[in-house]
Amino acid sequence: KGGGFQKVAIGELPDTVRIASRLISTGDVEGLLAELGEDSLFARSEGAQQTREGLARVFMELAEQLLTNLESTLALSLQTDKAGLGTAVTREELENIREGLIRLLEQKPDPRELLRLIKHARMAVDLSQDTYTVDLAFKILRSQMSVRDAQKNKEQQTNRWVLEEDLSFSAEALHQAVAGLEYAPAPLARAGESARCDQLAVAFTLLSGKLETREKARVLNLIEAALRSEDCGPAEMAVIARGLRRLVVLGKADADIKAGRWLSAVLGHVREHQPGLLAGLWTEILPAVGDAEYAGLWPYLVNDLLLGFPRGSGMAVGALWARAGEASMELARQCLPCLQALPALGSNAKEPDTTDLMALPLGRTRPLHAVLMKSRFADRHGPHLLRALQRQSSQGWMGVLVQSLEDYFPEHRKFLFALIREAGRPRPSAGMREMAGRILVDQLADLPRSRRAEDWVAQAVSMLPALAGEDAGPLLSRVCRERRLFFFRAWPEACRKNAEAALAGMKTGNDGEDHGHDAQ
Repeated sequence: KGGGFQKVAIGELPDTVRIASRLISTGDVEGLLAELGEDSLFARSEGAQQTREGLARVFMELAEQLLTNLESTLALSLQTDKAGLGTAVTREELENIREGLIRLLEQKPDPRELLRLIKHARMAVDLSQDTYTVDLAFKILRSQMSVRDAQKNKEQQTNRWVLEEDLSFSAEALHQAVAGLEYAPAPLARAGESARCDQLAVAFTLLSGKLETREKARVLNLIEAALRSEDCGPAEMAVIARGLRRLVVLGKADADIKAGRWLSAVLGHVREHQPGLLAGLWTEILPAVGDAEYAGLWPYLVNDLLLGFPRGSGMAVGALWARAGEASMELARQCLPCLQALPALGSNAKEPDTTDLMALPLGRTRPLHAVLMKSRFADRHGPHLLRALQRQSSQGWMGVLVQSLEDYFPEHRKFLFALIREAGRPRPSAGMREMAGRILVDQLADLPRSRRAEDWVAQAVSMLPALAGEDAGPLLSRVCRERRLFFFRAWPEACRKNAEAALAGMKTGNDGEDHGHDAQ
């Protein structure tokens, strides 16, 4: 006996005879494994030692049988080596396996580990009885021992500080040990288009929820980080467009979401980091919105239009101006406080560039002009608006009124705003008629002789009764009778004839109201 093994040598047998032994003193292995199944291994903590000892006995008996078979097969292979039935197992390796198995049990392995080893040992026993498969049996046993040794080494490495007997450190050694444990994050690879789109989609989902303001500010930082990428393009803008539309819809239903605040912030980041994509973003947003969503987006669209788009935005900008002009005057009135808080019309804003706006007909852009005439830029926008109206004016009452104003003055602000409000009407309202009558009387009374032959003047004279009422009488009489140098008529013949007809109409009760029609 040696190391728990019993060696029996049987020799001088014919080559056709094999020796096999499956004696296990503890009884049938299957029964033992069933008795010591994994479900009951840790059922009772006080039985853990008995469980380990029982499994160890089974394993050692299997190992003994395995080694006996290997030795017999080794002896047989030496006799038949010339026949090509040899094996790679040597006696030295068998002795190493014996010593390794003894050391393995001395370490008191976990019962589950013993069960695993028993399973592989049984497989090796079956294989070890055949000369052709003995190498495989040897490899199975050797590999299991290697796995166990590797696990042991790993545990020793992981717990090297715990296993160290002397745990004293100098200050320098302690500093080095702590420095070695410091977390040193590696720089992340730059996110691709798909990652940025996913990041933006998640961020807008969070913005649409009821998070605290500080948390939403952090989410906004994620959106800005994605927009800083030089590779940002139409795919990211499509995700942002969907996110902004959803934000507006939820903001209409729940004021606590404060959609406007985050809408303005996101658009500001797009303008700052991706200005060339801003017009395309709006082009992506607007076609899919309903009336309610459009109302929520309108002030932010106007803000971006007034701030301007970079060169190269193409025809999209003109289309956006036209789309913004489709709003009602009532919507413009409701959105005015919001617009005045945005960068384009805020206290630090510069005068907006309205070149593209002035190129569009007044009838299609009334709400935009109305907003500007109610802003702090009214007196700067007024002259531009007046000149645009004079270029586009018809021959109706509105055309006559704007042609009568040679220059813009601050006192004309209210009149121009009213003119915008009533643009396209066939006749002026009562309030507009009163305001227009006063302006027309004042303009004709002070009109220099050099301008009296202009086309609009004769038409204005005929409109005076309808616009100014009784106040038009003295001016009409002056037009009919005024002379210069005692002999020459001061007003052109067309003006005099219209004045005479207007006076006659006033006497008969016909104030010339038909002249108030505006040519469409």
